[in-house]
Amino acid sequence: MYCEFPDVKLAPEYEKAAKELSKRSPPIPLAKVDATAETDLAKRFDVSGYPTLKIFRKGRPFDYNGPREKYGIVDYMIEQSGPPSKEILTLKQVQEFLKDGDDVIIIGAFKGESDPAYQQYQDAANNLREDYKFHHTFSTEIAKFLKVSQGQLVVMQPEKFQSKYEPRSHVMDVQQA
Repeated sequence: MYCEFPDVKLAPEYEKAAKELSKRSPPIPLAKVDATAETDLAKRFDVSGYPTLKIFRKGRPFDYNGPREKYGIVDYMIEQSGPPSKEILTLKQVQEFLKDGDDVIIIGAFKGESDPAYQQYQDAANNLREDYKFHHTFSTEIAKFLKVSQGQLVVMQPEKFQSKYEPRSHVMDVQQA
């Protein structure tokens, strides 16, 4: 992540978070740039106001929409440094998501990590990870429970938000580019 021009309140929190994240293994770098001095860089990344925080995932910039205090920044960046989709290993995990969760659940079923559909899913998950929680499985048992085939994903509402007026889930094929 880098910060274009931190304000007075954000600057010390950002510095503390940068120090904390630099101690991790591997370190998670935070950088800051003065966009008033680096105008070409500001234009390149569409920075028009200050402070502007950007996060880079796989070399692509995204707006930072996380917390602005030390521990929030640290937790957010640790989460962002991980994979965009979490693997589901057991049927029990799926059942717990459905029973206890408050969020829409997106689960992709794939043959394995080398599956081209899985790679496409990971790219989409990386781009949309701010808005949704993504999961995936390589288990045929879980795919069968979800009523999907490999190369498909299912979008499910948590149990407490389900109604008789709409389907509990939507199944989609992962379209390969």
